[in-house]
Amino acid sequence: MNLQEVAALLGLSDQVIARWVRQGNIPCLGTGSNPVFDEEEIRKWARNHNMVLEHSVSSAEKAQVSLAQAMRQGGVVSGIQGTDVPRVLESLVNTAPLPGSIDRAVLLSRLLEREKLASTGLGHGVAVPHPRTPLEDTPPYPLVTTAFLDTPIDYQAVDNVPVFALCLILSPTSKVHLHLLSRLGHCLRNDLFLSFLQSRPEPENLFKEVQRLEQILDGKKPS
Repeated sequence: MNLQEVAALLGLSDQVIARWVRQGNIPCLGTGSNPVFDEEEIRKWARNHNMVLEHSVSSAEKAQVSLAQAMRQGGVVSGIQGTDVPRVLESLVNTAPLPGSIDRAVLLSRLLEREKLASTGLGHGVAVPHPRTPLEDTPPYPLVTTAFLDTPIDYQAVDNVPVFALCLILSPTSKVHLHLLSRLGHCLRNDLFLSFLQSRPEPENLFKEVQRLEQILDGKKPS
C-alpha cells in the first residue's frame, strides 16, 4: 500500500500519515518520500490502537472501538479547579495525562472555541469537552480523560445542572469521535451509572463498569 491508500483506509489526511511516518508512529518500509505499507500490518496496527477503519463501518466492527479502552488510555484525574468554564478547561488541559505529541496550548484554544459554539454540557452534571475537529497532533488512537472538579460549576448545560465531571474526548477521526460520544451518552442515560460516577470511583472500577455497560449494549453477556 502507498501513503494515500493508508490515509483512505484510516480515514485520515495524507499529511497526518506522513507525519506519523516521520515520527515512527506507524509501521512502514522506509521513511523517504514514498514509504510502502503492508496492508495486513496496518490493519493489525489499527486494531491494536483501537481505531475504526474507514471501510469498516458495520456495527460489529464499530463495537471494537471500546469506550472503556479509550478511558483507560485517557486516564482519570481529580482536583480540577476553576469557577468558570475557561478556568476549568485550563486546569483540565494542564492536569490531564496527555501524550507528549499534543500541544496543550492549541488544545485549550480549540476546546474554548468549541464551547463558544454551544456548551458541551450533556446534562446530569457531566460535560464532554472536545475539539470541533480532530487535532493534527492527536495520536492514532482515541482517548477519553475523565476529570472530577473540586467544586461543581455552571457549565450552561442543557438542564442547568452544575457540572461535577468532565470527559475530554480526543479522537483521530470524526467517525471515531461520534462513536465514542454515542457510547458515552448511553452510559450517562443510566441512572445507576450516574450515581456511580458521582461517587468518584477508583479508575479501575470505573473502567470495568463502562466495559460492562458496553457489553450489554453490544448484546454480550457481561464478564
